[in-house]
Amino acid sequence: MAMKESVVARRYARAFFLLALEEEKVDNLLLELQRLVVAVEKVPQLLHGLGDQQVKLGRRKLAATHIAETLKLSDFTTNLLHLTIDKGRVILLPEILTWYQRMEGERKRLASAKLVVASKIAADESVEQLRTILRRLLSRDVTCEVDVDPKIIGGFVVRVGDVVYDASVAGRLARMKEELLGTDTLS
Repeated sequence: MAMKESVVARRYARAFFLLALEEEKVDNLLLELQRLVVAVEKVPQLLHGLGDQQVKLGRRKLAATHIAETLKLSDFTTNLLHLTIDKGRVILLPEILTWYQRMEGERKRLASAKLVVASKIAADESVEQLRTILRRLLSRDVTCEVDVDPKIIGGFVVRVGDVVYDASVAGRLARMKEELLGTDTLS
């Protein structure tokens, strides 16, 4: 997603999140937004049709109303859907959800980590240890998404926000290679 689109999505998410806070419906609206995004991701034609400028605005909004009724969305989420259609931003719904989730995580003092390990066995052994360490370091509760990638050979790679800690065998080998090549070029 382009930087400009991400900024716009964040603004929509922030406005929606602030409304949810004001109405004390943060969790409910999060669930509704998730249902909406799952629906448009499962049926990509929905998103394409709702965003198609060649289809009259009234027809797209009517379709959006039917989708909202089917998904049992509140007026708040339905209005967000209509607004994104009006402004030609309906394609941003998945990104809006991502930003909303980040804002909710910040509010609840949650941190999200992504752990990459070489095998499923390593994942099972590492997740709880990693969560405990990160909980202490960040003073936040940590949710951990785990991916298995045999290309890292062993060890792990952790990403928390923009910070990456690479303790993988593949990473160590790459750093050793850089050091060796760097030393050779200076001599």
